[in-house]
Amino acid sequence: EKKLKKRMANKAAVDDGLQAVVDECKLLERPWLADWKAEGLKEKWPPFLAAVVSSSDTCAGKAARSAAAMPPPREDGLTLNRCRFEAVYEGKAPCVVANLGVADWTLQGLAQRYGSLNWRLSDLHGGVVALDDWIAYASSTDDDAPFGLYDSEAIDDLGLAYERPTFLGGDACAFKRLAAEKRPPWRWVLLGAPRSGTGLHVDPLGTHAWVYLCEGRKLWAMMPPPRAEEPRQTDDDDRGGRNPGSARFFLNSARRRKCLEFVQEPGDLVYVPAGWRHAVLNLTWTVAVTENYALYHDHLPADLRDALLRTFALARRVLLGDDNDTHPKDAVLLRRVLAFLSASDRSNLAPTARAFFSACCCEDSTDEDGRADTAKF
Repeated sequence: EKKLKKRMANKAAVDDGLQAVVDECKLLERPWLADWKAEGLKEKWPPFLAAVVSSSDTCAGKAARSAAAMPPPREDGLTLNRCRFEAVYEGKAPCVVANLGVADWTLQGLAQRYGSLNWRLSDLHGGVVALDDWIAYASSTDDDAPFGLYDSEAIDDLGLAYERPTFLGGDACAFKRLAAEKRPPWRWVLLGAPRSGTGLHVDPLGTHAWVYLCEGRKLWAMMPPPRAEEPRQTDDDDRGGRNPGSARFFLNSARRRKCLEFVQEPGDLVYVPAGWRHAVLNLTWTVAVTENYALYHDHLPADLRDALLRTFALARRVLLGDDNDTHPKDAVLLRRVLAFLSASDRSNLAPTARAFFSACCCEDSTDEDGRADTAKF
């Protein structure tokens, strides 16, 4: 109840109408942008949208792309398991996963229940706007890139439910070990209007990300992490931290040719490995949920990381009796493996892995099925 009252606090204080609310939000969101209509994208939008659909969906459009610009692989969420995702994609390459039921939110449904409540624009400032007011603004504006809603508190405040896919690793997130009050924002409800989006950027703190699209269509462009001699080439860098949104990026065909480009459809989950640059443009009204997460082994030396993953896979297969999906004790086991490897001589990784496995088997008793008792973990 207190959280809902917090979201209602500012609405009644606004007496100057919708335009005053919008102007305040714009000043907070992009204070450096004098003219939100400079590109005239609203007039260019119909042919641009038609070209995007043609190049993304037709055989001719796909054939015209270079091999480097082909979209990421698609996986079936009904069959993708933790082992395959970790081995093929996590920390290595992006992918699109279909046939998932993470959440069933719609803009109409959210507006009916929460339209009078304030929603956060961003974590970079304290700006809020009532959902009904934002929809009214985004439906009628001529702005090149209308501001969207990126609310990191809506899931907790409003009790919005979603199901995190099991192939993502469950409790292997480093952030989950932080106290709640110290944890940086890590999950968001994303609401976007046509022409809105985010310019080319890299997610912070070395985190991986996934975005599940409940409703609408999003155009994505991705670039792998730059080599040491290359500039980062993000819109944040180009403008001294002033990211102009994705409209400008997608109008620059020269830059787009260097990217993996694809359209995300409703029910698709896009996985973005840590360090990958990406831009996203909303082609329609969209509703999405996203998380950022960090793995325990993301920043380890290469030899320790390899030993950790190899030993962890062996240990969980034998000790936990499961080598496909997540297990409630995964995080504890992973920390134990890491502590063991960190204190060991890693000059020969295979004996190190066997030593850990032997130590676990000696310390832990087995149950009736022959599995090791993991209570001591």
